[in-house]
Amino acid sequence: MDYQGRMKRHNESAADIYNVLKSEGHAEEEKLLLQARERANLLIEQARKKISTDMVTAREGLRAQVPQLSSTIASQVLGRDIK
Repeated sequence: MDYQGRMKRHNESAADIYNVLKSEGHAEEEKLLLQARERANLLIEQARKKISTDMVTAREGLRAQVPQLSSTIASQVLGRDIK
């Protein structure tokens, strides 16, 4: 076999290896992106649940303060103690 034939065969072999590695790289990239998306979605869902729980706690705390705040505001508006 002549030199050019061997070089062509080596180039084709190198191109095949490159294409295989490129495909494997794309597959690994997709796998990593999918894992990252799943992790991000999990973190977002956990944050939403925490926010919801915190909102409920805050509302309950404010409801408990309403009578006292109402009395304080009425006392200030009327200029005398309301009991």
